[in-house]
Parts: sequence; structure tokens; C-alpha cells
Amino acid sequence: MLPREKILPLGEVYVLDSYNSKSRHLVLGEFPAISPDGARIAYCERAGDGRGYGPMYVINADGSGRKQITNVKHAGECFPQWSPDGLRIVFVEFGDHTSTIRVMDSDGQNPKSITSGSHPKWSPDGKGILFTRSDGGTNVSIWVVNADGTEVHKITEVNYPPVNPSWFPDGQAIAFEQKLNDRTAIYEVNVDGTNLHLLQSNDQVALYAQILSPNGKFLVAEAQATRSLPMVVLIEVSTHRAWPLARGTNANLLWNK
Repeated sequence: MLPREKILPLGEVYVLDSYNSKSRHLVLGEFPAISPDGARIAYCERAGDGRGYGPMYVINADGSGRKQITNVKHAGECFPQWSPDGLRIVFVEFGDHTSTIRVMDSDGQNPKSITSGSHPKWSPDGKGILFTRSDGGTNVSIWVVNADGTEVHKITEVNYPPVNPSWFPDGQAIAFEQKLNDRTAIYEVNVDGTNLHLLQSNDQVALYAQILSPNGKFLVAEAQATRSLPMVVLIEVSTHRAWPLARGTNANLLWNK
């Protein structure tokens, strides 16, 4: 299942039920995230004027049961991600000049601030959260924190925002995007900051926002060619072969294991 955002001012969420199925419109929204059981999708909405974000919602994968799960504060909330057990959601609450990572129950109850940052991702075991911090310029750092907000430490720095880090299935390494020549490519680094190396690149397109398959053999990423709309693609890591999935951005997957 692959929700994606269509390139429209307020965003739209579409769903692919399988690799070769036709996409179907689900709801107006952005940055969709599928629950581990595939039954629900969390997403956020733009504010009415298109500036900043509004509240976050959860909707059933068939389009029914839409429910608001956050109350808008400051500049809104976005970037939801489900915990591996499906019981919690991590997200970002935006302030006037800050962004805070928060965790809440999947029904919106018991929200708790964890640390400052953005683009959070749960670790495969649900014990940690990967996230980024920006200095307001071109420098972005990648961090990890325990899910209870303790033991924050930096993994690496990147000189090209935005960065959308993601976990390898074993939880020992992460993948992220970084500038390579005139395009962005995907790199890998251990969680302790060692063994930084190039994972995927393409001379024709820039690659962003990678998601690794559970066996580590495939990844899904956004591919952006010059003067073309972005495309969500499936890439085989060992051979670099790529297959187009759909036009759009901000993909989130439920892999078949």
C-alpha cells in the first residue's frame, strides 16, 4: 500500500494497493503514514491559507472513519509516523520559530514532548526515534533519541537540507540523502556515525526520501529529473535497477514480508 501526495497547493493523498494497481484518491492531506496493520493512515492538513500546517487526522485505508487526533497549536502539526506496534504516533509540532518532536497514543491521547527536531522515524524495535535538526541555513544534523526522550546523540551532519533519514531493518544503520555533484544521492552510515558511504546514486535524477524494505534488498525513493514532476520509484539495491511506481512525493509503505 503506497499513499502519496499529489502536487497541489493543499495536497492530496492517493493509495496504491499493489505494485501494478491503479492509484485511488483517499483524502485531502499531506505526509501520509500507514499503520503497521495496514488498516489506518495518519496524515496532516495544510492550514486554510496554505501556510503552515493544520491538525493531524487518522482515516481508515478504505476512506471511512476520518478522525482528528491533534488540536492545532502555533503553526500546526505534521510528519506522523506509527510505532512498530501501532500503539503510538510520533509527530512534529511547529512553533513560531521551533519544531518539537512529540509522541502520543494512536488515538491522540497522552501527548508528550520528546526533543526539538523534525522528520522523526521510529526505530525497528520501537525503542528509539531518528530525527533531524537544522541550524536554519544549509546545515542539517541527524540524531537519535530514546522514545522516552533520554540519551539524545548526534549521528552525522549533512550540508544539504532537507534530509529524510530512515532506518535499516536491523536498526544498526541509517540511510539519508546528501548532495553528490549536482544531484542528491542516498548514503548509508552506522548509528554510531561510522562507515559513511554512498548507497545509491543516479546520473539522470536526484534521489530523496528513501525507505528500505524489511530484507534490505530494495528501497523506495523519490526521483526528480530536471524540469519533470517527481516520481516514486522502486530500486533494487544490489543492481541499481529502478521501476516507476507513481507520480508524487512523500511515499509511505507497508511492505509484504
